[in-house]
Amino acid sequence: MQQQILFFLESGGIVLWIILSLNLGLWCLVFERFIYINIGLLKNTTTANALWSHRTDKKSWRALKIKTYLISKIELSLDHHLHTIRTITMVFPLLGLLGTVTGMIEVFNVISVTGGGDAKPMAYGISRATIPTMAGMVSAIAALLAYNTLRSATEHRKQAFSQSLSDKLHSDSTS
Repeated sequence: MQQQILFFLESGGIVLWIILSLNLGLWCLVFERFIYINIGLLKNTTTANALWSHRTDKKSWRALKIKTYLISKIELSLDHHLHTIRTITMVFPLLGLLGTVTGMIEVFNVISVTGGGDAKPMAYGISRATIPTMAGMVSAIAALLAYNTLRSATEHRKQAFSQSLSDKLHSDSTS
Protein backbone atom coordinates (compact mmCIF):
# COMPACT_ATOMS: atom_id res chain seq x y z
CA MET A 1 0.00 0.00 0.00
CA GLN A 2 2.79 2.42 0.90
CA GLN A 3 4.57 1.62 -2.34
CA GLN A 4 1.42 2.35 -4.33
CA ILE A 5 0.97 5.69 -2.59
CA LEU A 6 4.60 6.61 -3.18
CA PHE A 7 4.33 5.53 -6.83
CA PHE A 8 1.20 7.69 -7.20
CA LEU A 9 2.94 10.70 -5.64
CA GLU A 10 6.04 10.20 -7.79
CA SER A 11 4.00 9.86 -10.97
CA GLY A 12 2.40 13.24 -10.21
CA GLY A 13 5.73 15.00 -9.83
CA ILE A 14 6.75 17.80 -7.51
CA VAL A 15 3.44 19.62 -7.94
CA LEU A 16 1.58 16.70 -6.39
CA TRP A 17 3.89 16.82 -3.38
CA ILE A 18 3.13 20.54 -3.03
CA ILE A 19 -0.62 19.82 -3.22
CA LEU A 20 -0.21 17.12 -0.58
CA SER A 21 1.70 19.48 1.72
CA LEU A 22 -0.91 22.21 1.32
CA ASN A 23 -3.66 19.67 2.00
CA LEU A 24 -2.04 18.67 5.27
CA GLY A 25 -1.74 22.30 6.35
CA LEU A 26 -5.26 23.13 5.23
CA TRP A 27 -6.88 20.26 7.09
CA CYS A 28 -4.94 21.11 10.25
CA LEU A 29 -6.41 24.62 10.04
CA VAL A 30 -9.91 23.30 9.28
CA PHE A 31 -9.87 20.89 12.23
CA GLU A 32 -8.49 23.60 14.51
CA ARG A 33 -11.39 25.87 13.50
CA PHE A 34 -13.99 23.15 14.07
CA ILE A 35 -12.53 22.42 17.50
CA TYR A 36 -12.46 26.12 18.39
CA ILE A 37 -16.04 26.71 17.21
CA ASN A 38 -17.37 23.73 19.12
CA ILE A 39 -15.20 23.88 22.27
CA GLY A 40 -12.98 26.96 22.59
CA LEU A 41 -15.59 29.54 21.66
CA LEU A 42 -17.71 28.63 24.68
CA LYS A 43 -15.02 29.86 27.08
CA ASN A 44 -14.63 33.17 25.24
CA THR A 45 -18.36 33.83 24.97
CA THR A 46 -18.90 32.89 28.61
CA THR A 47 -16.21 35.37 29.66
CA ALA A 48 -17.63 38.11 27.44
CA ASN A 49 -21.18 37.45 28.65
CA ALA A 50 -20.00 37.59 32.28
CA LEU A 51 -18.22 40.90 31.67
CA TRP A 52 -21.35 42.35 30.09
CA SER A 53 -23.71 40.94 32.72
CA HIS A 54 -21.70 42.41 35.60
CA ARG A 55 -21.93 45.92 34.20
CA THR A 56 -24.42 48.14 35.93
CA ASP A 57 -24.42 50.77 33.18
CA LYS A 58 -25.55 49.26 29.89
CA LYS A 59 -27.07 52.26 28.14
CA SER A 60 -24.36 54.90 28.00
CA TRP A 61 -22.15 55.57 25.02
CA ARG A 62 -19.21 53.95 26.80
CA ALA A 63 -21.25 50.82 27.60
CA LEU A 64 -22.30 50.46 23.96
CA LYS A 65 -18.65 50.79 22.88
CA ILE A 66 -17.70 48.05 25.34
CA LYS A 67 -20.48 45.89 23.94
CA THR A 68 -19.19 46.56 20.41
CA TYR A 69 -15.68 45.65 21.56
CA LEU A 70 -16.87 42.34 23.06
CA ILE A 71 -18.76 41.44 19.89
CA SER A 72 -15.79 42.40 17.70
CA LYS A 73 -13.41 40.33 19.82
CA ILE A 74 -15.60 37.23 19.42
CA GLU A 75 -16.03 37.87 15.69
CA LEU A 76 -12.27 38.18 15.20
CA SER A 77 -11.65 34.96 17.09
CA LEU A 78 -14.19 33.19 14.89
CA ASP A 79 -12.70 34.56 11.64
CA HIS A 80 -9.17 33.50 12.59
CA HIS A 81 -7.59 31.40 9.76
CA LEU A 82 -10.68 31.62 7.52
CA HIS A 83 -8.88 33.85 5.02
CA THR A 84 -5.95 31.45 4.94
CA ILE A 85 -8.29 28.51 4.34
CA ARG A 86 -10.02 30.42 1.54
CA THR A 87 -6.70 31.36 -0.07
CA ILE A 88 -5.41 27.78 -0.01
CA THR A 89 -8.73 26.66 -1.49
CA MET A 90 -8.23 29.06 -4.40
CA VAL A 91 -4.62 27.94 -4.92
CA PHE A 92 -5.45 24.24 -5.42
CA PRO A 93 -6.85 24.60 -8.98
CA LEU A 94 -3.89 26.78 -9.93
CA LEU A 95 -1.48 24.14 -8.69
CA GLY A 96 -3.41 21.55 -10.70
CA LEU A 97 -2.97 23.73 -13.76
CA LEU A 98 0.73 24.09 -13.00
CA GLY A 99 0.95 20.30 -12.86
CA THR A 100 -0.76 20.09 -16.24
CA VAL A 101 1.69 22.54 -17.78
CA THR A 102 4.79 20.89 -16.32
CA GLY A 103 3.54 17.45 -17.39
CA MET A 104 2.86 18.63 -20.92
CA ILE A 105 6.30 20.21 -21.12
CA GLU A 106 7.69 16.80 -20.22
CA VAL A 107 5.56 15.17 -22.95
CA PHE A 108 6.81 17.66 -25.53
CA ASN A 109 10.38 17.10 -24.37
CA VAL A 110 9.96 13.33 -24.85
CA ILE A 111 8.47 13.90 -28.30
CA SER A 112 11.37 16.14 -29.28
CA VAL A 113 13.94 13.59 -28.10
CA THR A 114 12.32 10.35 -29.32
CA GLY A 115 10.32 11.68 -32.23
CA GLY A 116 7.05 10.57 -30.69
CA GLY A 117 7.35 6.93 -31.72
CA ASP A 118 7.48 5.49 -28.22
CA ALA A 119 4.29 5.83 -26.21
CA LYS A 120 5.69 4.66 -22.86
CA PRO A 121 7.83 7.74 -22.12
CA MET A 122 4.96 9.98 -23.24
CA ALA A 123 2.57 8.17 -20.88
CA TYR A 124 4.81 9.12 -17.97
CA GLY A 125 4.56 12.81 -18.92
CA ILE A 126 0.82 12.54 -19.41
CA SER A 127 0.41 11.07 -15.93
CA ARG A 128 2.45 14.00 -14.61
CA ALA A 129 -0.04 16.25 -16.36
CA THR A 130 -3.31 14.62 -15.35
CA ILE A 131 -2.70 13.44 -11.78
CA PRO A 132 -1.89 16.90 -10.33
CA THR A 133 -4.88 18.34 -12.19
CA MET A 134 -7.17 15.76 -10.64
CA ALA A 135 -5.60 16.21 -7.20
CA GLY A 136 -5.91 20.00 -7.41
CA MET A 137 -9.59 19.83 -8.38
CA VAL A 138 -10.51 17.22 -5.75
CA SER A 139 -8.62 19.18 -3.10
CA ALA A 140 -10.31 22.42 -4.11
CA ILE A 141 -13.79 20.88 -3.97
CA ALA A 142 -13.21 19.33 -0.54
CA ALA A 143 -11.62 22.54 0.78
CA LEU A 144 -14.48 24.64 -0.59
CA LEU A 145 -17.03 22.46 1.19
CA ALA A 146 -15.08 22.73 4.45
CA TYR A 147 -14.66 26.50 4.05
CA ASN A 148 -18.35 27.08 3.36
CA THR A 149 -19.31 24.93 6.35
CA LEU A 150 -16.92 26.85 8.59
CA ARG A 151 -18.07 30.22 7.28
CA SER A 152 -21.71 29.31 7.83
CA ALA A 153 -20.99 28.09 11.36
CA THR A 154 -19.03 31.23 12.23
CA GLU A 155 -21.74 33.53 10.87
CA HIS A 156 -24.34 31.65 12.90
CA ARG A 157 -22.23 31.91 16.07
CA LYS A 158 -21.58 35.63 15.48
CA GLN A 159 -25.28 36.37 15.17
CA ALA A 160 -26.12 34.23 18.19
CA PHE A 161 -23.54 35.98 20.38
CA SER A 162 -24.53 39.44 19.23
CA GLN A 163 -28.17 38.58 19.84
CA SER A 164 -27.40 37.22 23.31
CA LEU A 165 -25.79 40.52 24.35
CA SER A 166 -28.68 42.48 22.85
CA ASP A 167 -31.19 40.28 24.67
CA LYS A 168 -29.36 40.93 27.94
CA LEU A 169 -29.46 44.64 27.21
CA HIS A 170 -33.23 44.56 26.59
CA SER A 171 -33.99 42.30 29.56
CA ASP A 172 -31.98 44.56 31.87
CA SER A 173 -33.70 47.73 30.60
CA THR A 174 -37.20 46.28 31.19
CA SER A 175 -36.49 45.17 34.76
